Amino acid sequence: MSAITTSDKSINWESYRVFYYTAKNLNITGAARELYISQPAVSKTISVLESELGCRLFFRKSKGVLLTPEGAELYDHVKRAFEEIAEGEQTLRSRIFMEHGEITIAASDTALRYFLLDAISDFRILYQDIAITVHTYPSDNAIESLRSGESDMAVIVTPLISIGDLDMRAIKDIEYIFIAGKDYPVPGGGRPVHLKQIANEDIICMGKGMATRRNLDSFFENCGLMLNPKYALPENELILDFTKRNLGIGIMTAVAAENAIREGSIVQVPVIEKIPTIAITIVTLKKNLSMQAERFIESVL
Repeated sequence: MSAITTSDKSINWESYRVFYYTAKNLNITGAARELYISQPAVSKTISVLESELGCRLFFRKSKGVLLTPEGAELYDHVKRAFEEIAEGEQTLRSRIFMEHGEITIAASDTALRYFLLDAISDFRILYQDIAITVHTYPSDNAIESLRSGESDMAVIVTPLISIGDLDMRAIKDIEYIFIAGKDYPVPGGGRPVHLKQIANEDIICMGKGMATRRNLDSFFENCGLMLNPKYALPENELILDFTKRNLGIGIMTAVAAENAIREGSIVQVPVIEKIPTIAITIVTLKKNLSMQAERFIESVL
């Protein structure tokens, strides 16, 4: 029968803990004080460990102990192990108390401009050492980034195509309005009009593949019309720029248009049928989040 080696048995961590403090102090009394146990308990544990390992670990002196060559070699390994454990504990405590860490967010342009930027700014005041990385995508691509594990969360505008494996938390409603340049000949002359009265105008709105565009397509279809824009663009700012140049009637978020309306460079076109609002939504996978990501979400709910 082959001999049983140390690797065949479960490591007695308490024995190595006693050995570590004894070797660190080179004194059984000092080890007992740090471990809050009796001196005889320390001596007995060391004797048992020496018996298990088949060698002496300490030379006993009148005042303290000295490591044997075998004990010194073992201490080099045990010391590294305990220092690694201590470092791991410190890292974990730092995460728990939000001293460091990182959050990666996949965000749509609308969500970033009109919600997320302020949310990040407020969060960083509280947690200055949490690194936040933001990648901008159309909403569907932001969900792909989340599912692939590249991002901790997606902050987007809904609706989504598929939500089966996702947790969704609506944060803020977004209203869409019709706008025109100040010199554009608006049907109705500024009076409220029906959607069908402007459906054949040169429409300026988001392009295909955007959650916002799907919402607009659905809105037009429910009104018995088809949205066929003259200019299909990737972001609100471009819609605003095209509209200011009197190139057509724009459809964009009210919050993005309010400054230009106030300044008089564009006007709101009153349409009787109201575009359904969409929501800025935080989307996560249905699994545990990092503590940093959870704290960020808590801060904006």
